[in-house]
Amino acid sequence: KLRILHFNDVYNVGASSRDPIGGASRFTSLVHSLQDVKDAAPTLTLFSGDAYFPSLESTISRGEHMLQVLNLLNIDASVLGNHEFDMGVEHLESLISRNNFPWILTNLIDNATGDCAAKGSLKYLIKEVDGVRVGIIGIIEKEWLDTLPCLPPTFEFHDFVTSARNTATMLKNPLDASMACDIVICLSHMRLGNDVKLIEGCGDVVDLVLSGHDHFYYIGSGIDSFEDPRPKNLGKRIINSGTDFRDLSEVILDLDKSSPGKTKISHVSVKRHRTTSNISESPEVKKIVDKMEASLTKALGYVIGHSSVDLDARASVCRIGESSLGSLAVDLMRLYYAQGVGAQIGMMCGGAIRSDRVYPAGEIRMRDIMEIFPFDDPVVVVEMTGRQILCALENGVSKWPEHDGRFPQVSGIRFEFDPRKAPGDRVMSDYGDEEDELLDINAYYVVAIRDYMYQGYDGYKVMSNSKAIVDKDSGILISSLFKRYFDGLAACNAGR
Repeated sequence: KLRILHFNDVYNVGASSRDPIGGASRFTSLVHSLQDVKDAAPTLTLFSGDAYFPSLESTISRGEHMLQVLNLLNIDASVLGNHEFDMGVEHLESLISRNNFPWILTNLIDNATGDCAAKGSLKYLIKEVDGVRVGIIGIIEKEWLDTLPCLPPTFEFHDFVTSARNTATMLKNPLDASMACDIVICLSHMRLGNDVKLIEGCGDVVDLVLSGHDHFYYIGSGIDSFEDPRPKNLGKRIINSGTDFRDLSEVILDLDKSSPGKTKISHVSVKRHRTTSNISESPEVKKIVDKMEASLTKALGYVIGHSSVDLDARASVCRIGESSLGSLAVDLMRLYYAQGVGAQIGMMCGGAIRSDRVYPAGEIRMRDIMEIFPFDDPVVVVEMTGRQILCALENGVSKWPEHDGRFPQVSGIRFEFDPRKAPGDRVMSDYGDEEDELLDINAYYVVAIRDYMYQGYDGYKVMSNSKAIVDKDSGILISSLFKRYFDGLAACNAGR
């Protein structure tokens, strides 16, 4: 047997208010308790990327706080995620050079060096565990590479199925047969749809995919035993272990060595561990978290306003449909610029909403806004034709039902779409403010958007061709927008 502890996509070191509350200190205790189980099968601890950014903490620490946490988890290997690159390649290389575990990046190559795109990362890793040679590869998708602002032009993406197949085949059938790996595990940072393509394209040489990037818990139908119901017939041996220190997968691989010189996985079982409030905190990690919390409270703990309803910032909501928090944000964007430049529509990516939690009705603090929107790119205003807006909406729903960050939160416009139709032809109806007023594809509209969209990321290239009315140098930051809104409410309510 071989045991694997797996997690992915961790951003906020602090715990939430509802179980499973997550938090780095309790999660560390959970991991250590499983790593220390007596008579357990030999164990690997594997991570599928996204840790250093984005979070409220990272706006202050530049990822340094997570460096300490990760180094205490006894990780054996990790794949680089898209958010590791948020502050540029040079800063990423500085961070990973101080990790006590290797990062793997198989299919992104720097043509200037012929090596992996991030200095210090590996193309693959071989771990020998109790006589079993385990090959580990790290695979990413092109879709999120296209969202990164400053990649060097020498970086070249290689098709993930071809790269995975070639590398896994080499690991299992090297020139020196004595060095052959018994099994190959793929750490991926891709959407589920691409994980399925990967396992369908090279499942004969890749034995298991441990995935990240999607922020939900998923067990593929090829897993032999799991305690919860799961979708059938989608993906074979694929595991995605949730997000934000709330989930941990304990994977048991039964290995069959009955054929001479060959080892294969005969059975895969998974146990899902939840990080709940009854788990004790790691004292060492708690010190790190408390220090960061104190800094945040001092800098951003003041109340800016109140909400009479819950504000929903969960990724599972705002990446596939309308959310209360998203609607508030785009309403404010549109209304702020309605008087000065006549903004008619507000639009932002659901993926800009990062905190993945529900904020109960009551006080709203500045730290809440910074936690929700750690990417504080400015709001810009552009002039777009109705045809361009329609193209933007089509892009926004093109990945549905994937929890993709491009899904649009909108204000001043409403639309319907049919997900059964092909991407690019899904939007059924699009209306302006007046209920019966169809969007005129030839007319011009004034649209408030985030600068990220204006730069063409997440597939919104149609927006980058629009005329800027308010550019990024003049645009208001989303955090300032919320503060001004609540300050204005306070002034209106004064003396009442």
